[in-house]
Amino acid sequence: MNIIGVVGSPRKGGNTDVLIKHILQGASDRGAATHLIHLNDMTFKGCQDCGFCKINGYCKQQDDMTPVYKDIEEADAIIIGSPIYMWNISGQTKLFIDRWYAFVNSDMSIRLKDSKKAILVFTQGSSDPEAFRYVFSWFEKLLQMSRFEVLDTIIAPGVRNVGEIARMQELMNKAYSLGNQLASTSQ
Repeated sequence: MNIIGVVGSPRKGGNTDVLIKHILQGASDRGAATHLIHLNDMTFKGCQDCGFCKINGYCKQQDDMTPVYKDIEEADAIIIGSPIYMWNISGQTKLFIDRWYAFVNSDMSIRLKDSKKAILVFTQGSSDPEAFRYVFSWFEKLLQMSRFEVLDTIIAPGVRNVGEIARMQELMNKAYSLGNQLASTSQ
Protein backbone atom coordinates (compact mmCIF):
# COMPACT_ATOMS: atom_id res chain seq x y z
CA MET A 1 0.00 0.00 0.00
CA ASN A 2 1.22 3.49 -0.89
CA ILE A 3 0.21 6.21 1.59
CA ILE A 4 0.96 9.92 1.50
CA GLY A 5 0.69 12.29 4.43
CA VAL A 6 0.04 15.97 3.80
CA VAL A 7 0.84 18.44 6.57
CA GLY A 8 -1.05 21.71 6.19
CA SER A 9 0.63 23.34 9.18
CA PRO A 10 3.51 25.78 8.80
CA ARG A 11 5.11 24.34 11.95
CA LYS A 12 7.38 21.35 11.50
CA GLY A 13 7.29 19.36 14.70
CA GLY A 14 3.94 20.95 15.48
CA ASN A 15 0.90 19.03 16.62
CA THR A 16 -0.49 18.34 13.14
CA ASP A 17 2.91 17.20 11.90
CA VAL A 18 3.43 14.91 14.92
CA LEU A 19 0.03 13.24 14.53
CA ILE A 20 0.43 12.63 10.80
CA LYS A 21 3.92 11.22 11.29
CA HIS A 22 2.53 8.90 13.96
CA ILE A 23 -0.17 7.61 11.59
CA LEU A 24 2.45 7.10 8.88
CA GLN A 25 4.69 5.24 11.34
CA GLY A 26 1.83 2.89 12.18
CA ALA A 27 1.30 2.27 8.46
CA SER A 28 5.00 1.85 7.76
CA ASP A 29 5.34 -0.65 10.59
CA ARG A 30 2.70 -2.74 8.75
CA GLY A 31 4.68 -2.62 5.51
CA ALA A 32 3.12 0.36 3.73
CA ALA A 33 5.27 2.70 1.66
CA THR A 34 4.81 6.22 3.05
CA HIS A 35 5.67 9.71 1.88
CA LEU A 36 5.31 12.98 3.80
CA ILE A 37 4.57 16.34 2.19
CA HIS A 38 4.84 19.66 4.05
CA LEU A 39 2.71 22.16 2.15
CA ASN A 40 4.55 25.09 3.71
CA ASP A 41 7.78 23.95 2.00
CA MET A 42 6.11 24.15 -1.40
CA THR A 43 5.81 27.10 -3.76
CA PHE A 44 2.45 27.08 -5.49
CA LYS A 45 -0.52 29.34 -6.19
CA GLY A 46 -4.20 28.63 -5.87
CA CYS A 47 -6.39 27.54 -8.75
CA GLN A 48 -6.58 30.21 -11.46
CA ASP A 49 -9.89 28.88 -12.88
CA CYS A 50 -8.44 29.06 -16.38
CA GLY A 51 -10.19 25.88 -17.58
CA PHE A 52 -6.98 24.42 -19.01
CA CYS A 53 -7.33 21.24 -16.94
CA LYS A 54 -10.83 20.62 -18.26
CA ILE A 55 -9.53 20.52 -21.84
CA ASN A 56 -6.08 19.00 -21.33
CA GLY A 57 -6.50 16.77 -18.28
CA TYR A 58 -3.82 18.42 -16.18
CA CYS A 59 -3.13 21.76 -14.50
CA LYS A 60 -1.46 24.45 -16.60
CA GLN A 61 0.50 25.75 -13.63
CA GLN A 62 3.89 24.10 -13.44
CA ASP A 63 4.92 24.53 -9.84
CA ASP A 64 5.50 22.43 -6.72
CA MET A 65 1.98 20.98 -7.01
CA THR A 66 2.83 19.28 -10.31
CA PRO A 67 4.57 16.21 -8.80
CA VAL A 68 2.01 16.07 -5.99
CA TYR A 69 -0.77 15.40 -8.51
CA LYS A 70 1.08 12.23 -9.51
CA ASP A 71 1.61 11.31 -5.85
CA ILE A 72 -2.15 11.57 -5.24
CA GLU A 73 -3.01 9.58 -8.36
CA GLU A 74 -0.62 6.77 -7.39
CA ALA A 75 -1.50 6.68 -3.69
CA ASP A 76 -3.85 4.12 -2.23
CA ALA A 77 -4.53 6.43 0.69
CA ILE A 78 -3.95 9.97 1.84
CA ILE A 79 -3.75 11.53 5.27
CA ILE A 80 -4.45 15.25 5.28
CA GLY A 81 -3.96 17.34 8.38
CA SER A 82 -4.51 20.97 9.18
CA PRO A 83 -4.57 23.10 12.26
CA ILE A 84 -7.65 25.23 12.70
CA TYR A 85 -6.64 28.85 12.13
CA MET A 86 -9.23 31.59 12.29
CA TRP A 87 -12.12 29.08 12.49
CA ASN A 88 -11.07 27.14 9.40
CA ILE A 89 -8.31 25.05 7.81
CA SER A 90 -4.94 26.71 7.24
CA GLY A 91 -4.35 28.78 4.12
CA GLN A 92 -1.80 26.25 2.89
CA THR A 93 -4.37 23.47 3.12
CA LYS A 94 -7.03 25.53 1.34
CA LEU A 95 -4.68 26.31 -1.57
CA PHE A 96 -3.81 22.62 -1.82
CA ILE A 97 -7.45 21.55 -1.89
CA ASP A 98 -8.41 24.27 -4.39
CA ARG A 99 -5.81 22.88 -6.77
CA TRP A 100 -7.65 19.54 -6.74
CA TYR A 101 -9.92 21.20 -9.29
CA ALA A 102 -7.50 19.72 -11.84
CA PHE A 103 -8.95 16.29 -10.93
CA VAL A 104 -12.46 17.40 -11.95
CA ASN A 105 -13.64 16.81 -15.53
CA SER A 106 -15.81 19.32 -17.38
CA ASP A 107 -18.89 17.19 -16.57
CA MET A 108 -17.92 17.46 -12.85
CA SER A 109 -16.94 13.78 -12.62
CA ILE A 110 -13.68 13.00 -10.86
CA ARG A 111 -10.64 12.16 -12.95
CA LEU A 112 -8.97 9.97 -10.30
CA LYS A 113 -9.11 6.39 -11.54
CA ASP A 114 -9.41 4.45 -8.32
CA SER A 115 -11.32 5.01 -5.13
CA LYS A 116 -8.91 5.83 -2.33
CA LYS A 117 -8.87 5.82 1.45
CA ALA A 118 -8.40 8.92 3.60
CA ILE A 119 -7.83 9.95 7.18
CA LEU A 120 -8.26 13.56 8.24
CA VAL A 121 -6.39 15.18 11.13
CA PHE A 122 -7.35 18.47 12.74
CA THR A 123 -5.64 20.21 15.64
CA GLN A 124 -7.17 23.17 17.40
CA GLY A 125 -6.68 25.47 20.35
CA SER A 126 -10.32 25.22 21.41
CA SER A 127 -10.92 22.55 24.02
CA ASP A 128 -14.36 21.82 22.51
CA PRO A 129 -13.90 18.99 19.98
CA GLU A 130 -17.16 19.97 18.25
CA ALA A 131 -16.38 23.69 17.93
CA PHE A 132 -15.43 23.37 14.26
CA ARG A 133 -17.64 20.44 13.24
CA TYR A 134 -18.77 22.44 10.18
CA VAL A 135 -15.16 22.49 8.91
CA PHE A 136 -14.66 18.77 9.51
CA SER A 137 -17.98 17.89 7.84
CA TRP A 138 -17.19 20.07 4.82
CA PHE A 139 -13.77 18.47 4.39
CA GLU A 140 -15.13 14.93 4.76
CA LYS A 141 -17.83 15.63 2.16
CA LEU A 142 -15.31 17.16 -0.24
CA LEU A 143 -13.15 14.04 -0.07
CA GLN A 144 -16.15 11.75 -0.46
CA MET A 145 -17.18 13.66 -3.58
CA SER A 146 -13.60 13.18 -4.83
CA ARG A 147 -13.96 9.38 -4.54
CA PHE A 148 -12.17 9.01 -1.21
CA GLU A 149 -13.50 6.84 1.57
CA VAL A 150 -12.87 8.78 4.78
CA LEU A 151 -11.99 6.08 7.31
CA ASP A 152 -11.69 8.42 10.28
CA THR A 153 -11.24 12.01 11.36
CA ILE A 154 -8.95 12.73 14.27
CA ILE A 155 -9.70 15.89 16.19
CA ALA A 156 -7.10 17.07 18.70
CA PRO A 157 -8.70 19.78 20.84
CA GLY A 158 -6.95 22.10 23.27
CA VAL A 159 -3.47 22.00 21.75
CA ARG A 160 -1.60 25.24 21.12
CA ASN A 161 2.06 24.72 21.87
CA VAL A 162 4.44 22.96 19.47
CA GLY A 163 4.57 19.23 20.11
CA GLU A 164 2.03 19.38 22.94
CA ILE A 165 0.10 16.54 21.29
CA ALA A 166 2.82 14.03 22.24
CA ARG A 167 1.56 14.15 25.84
CA MET A 168 -1.93 13.03 24.77
CA GLN A 169 -1.11 9.33 24.82
CA GLU A 170 -4.63 8.10 24.02
CA LEU A 171 -4.76 10.22 20.87
CA MET A 172 -1.23 9.19 19.88
CA ASN A 173 -2.19 5.53 20.30
CA LYS A 174 -5.29 6.08 18.16
CA ALA A 175 -3.19 7.71 15.43
CA TYR A 176 -0.70 4.84 15.36
CA SER A 177 -3.49 2.27 15.38
CA LEU A 178 -5.24 4.02 12.47
CA GLY A 179 -2.00 3.82 10.49
CA ASN A 180 -1.82 0.09 11.20
CA GLN A 181 -5.44 -0.36 10.14
CA LEU A 182 -5.00 1.73 7.01
CA ALA A 183 -2.02 -0.35 5.87
CA SER A 184 -4.04 -3.51 6.47
CA THR A 185 -6.95 -2.48 4.25
CA SER A 186 -7.01 -3.56 0.65
CA GLN A 187 -8.27 -1.62 -2.30
